[in-house]
Parts: sequence; C-alpha cells; structure tokens
Amino acid sequence: MDACKADLTSEPSPSAQSEALLDTYFTRFHAKPYHVLDESSVRQRLQLDQLPSYLVHAIYAVAARYATINNMTAREAETPDGILKFRFTPHPRGYQCAVKLSEEFAAKSRHELDVDEPSIDALQALILLVLAFTTAGKGKKAYMLMCKELRFDMLRTEDRS
Repeated sequence: MDACKADLTSEPSPSAQSEALLDTYFTRFHAKPYHVLDESSVRQRLQLDQLPSYLVHAIYAVAARYATINNMTAREAETPDGILKFRFTPHPRGYQCAVKLSEEFAAKSRHELDVDEPSIDALQALILLVLAFTTAGKGKKAYMLMCKELRFDMLRTEDRS
C-alpha cells in the first residue's frame, strides 16, 4: 500500500485541504517576487466555481510542498507583521508525499491546460507550473513551459492590436 495514500478518517475534508493549499500559496508565494494572481479575485472566483481547474491545480502544485504547519493553516501561523510563528512542515505523511502531491497537481494542471487557447488564466497557470517544475528540479520542463508562456503573451499582444 502506498504510504502517501490517505485513510479517509485521518485526512482533512477536501474543502479544508483546498483552503489550506490556497492560504499557503498566498502566504508563502504570492508577491514573492511577483503578483501572479489577485487574491480576492481568485478566492471569489473559486467560491463561485468560475476558476478553471487547471489554474486551481497549478496553485495547489506550488503550495502542496508547504501546505500544513504543525496542523495550522498558513494564515494562523503568521503574525500580523508577516513573521512565521512555526516552521512549515510539508505534509503530514512526510516530504516525499508532499512532493508526490505537488507533482500530481502539476500533472493534472498540465493535462487540463489547452495551449491552443491563450488566456490570462492559462498564462497564470503556466507561470505557476514553471515555478512548480523548477522547484521539483525539472528545469527542462520548466524552460519549455516558459517558452509557451512567452508565446502566449505574444499572441495576447497580437490579439489586442
């Protein structure tokens, strides 16, 4: 049996896990160094089920390695002045499970992403996937996605002209 597979009684609900991943992304990665997403817009669109699944999975891919903090969400672990109270622990079942979870979210996002339909959401997802793949040590894959990002941006610029 896979050590990373959850037994259903000990794992948080999917909505709690989603909230923890979203909080982790906005606490640990947002605006460091770039504002890839608008937090209020993402949260509102996610609540209204208007955020594309490939973008949601890309956010989760970035955050999955750092999703829990001694059983606290990212927001609870940070003081008002932005200092972390506790060290992030990547996954309740260990670092390898966190890496696996991140890679699963990245693969889902990449599979769902339609590179033939350039959009802001797709561009944001590609940027996040580049970050996820770079963190995972997959530089070549990250580089290829970055090339697609640049082409998306060029197509978007051409469409405005």
